[in-house]
Amino acid sequence: MTSNLITPKQLALAIGVSESSLKRWADDGLLEVSRTAGGHRRIPVASAIQFVRKRQLELVRPDVIGLPMKLTPGSETRLIANPTRHLTDLLIEGKQEEAEFFITSRYLAGEDISELADGLIREALAEIGEYWQHRGDGIVIEHRATDTCVRALLRMRSMFEIPEPASICTGAAVPGDQYMLPSLVASLVAAENGLIARNLGPDTPFESMKIAAEKDQPVLFWVTVSVISDLDLVTTGIMDLKSHLSERNCVVAIGGREANQLKLEFDDDLILCQNMRDLRRLILAMHASSD
Repeated sequence: MTSNLITPKQLALAIGVSESSLKRWADDGLLEVSRTAGGHRRIPVASAIQFVRKRQLELVRPDVIGLPMKLTPGSETRLIANPTRHLTDLLIEGKQEEAEFFITSRYLAGEDISELADGLIREALAEIGEYWQHRGDGIVIEHRATDTCVRALLRMRSMFEIPEPASICTGAAVPGDQYMLPSLVASLVAAENGLIARNLGPDTPFESMKIAAEKDQPVLFWVTVSVISDLDLVTTGIMDLKSHLSERNCVVAIGGREANQLKLEFDDDLILCQNMRDLRRLILAMHASSD
């Protein structure tokens, strides 16, 4: 982003409407604005982007608010009949920049992080993840595709702001699990839905999780399980973590493609999330119960 604040004129130019329309929306409370010492309206870039997403407005000049001009217009991205096939083909062909911009464009067109993660990104990477078996360049394609998705997700992270005050959530992947994307996505789902998210990343010892929880005092701790190197160790570690955190009124959310293999007893303090949409619903339910 070029700046944290933009003028109504800039946003009007970005979405192709009149400045008077922007000011009217702001005065009607539809768009968050602040005032300078001289009384001029200023709009946080993140608020402008969320306004565009929720109203499905067209970004005709994304560069005006610090976004790449190469982003696909929302009207075009919504017309693509098979977006997963489109993204997969871009990744296979090595068109990384186009793929990154396409993912970002889907977000700007209205899909949230959990929808993108469970649908477009997961399905594309699932197909590409099989290529190593019959293509010599399969691993190269997979690694570049993962990197592209990470870059797109991190770009989207700059498009939303955490309200103040906000609760903290922390999370990680279990020991022996080298996959970085699931825990990263979980952190972004949490941040998009109003939590301060602190991601410990892949292959994290359970003792390190406890130390982080002591420091952060989170209301939610996510644990991703994409690979299980030792079933008993992971099961015991999660139950011990749950016992440690339940005393501190912290919910533990378990997810990942191998999570169903764990011998766990789920309850109000230990919750299985089958996908990122489940995690989003859990966070929203926690918000509702705290109001």
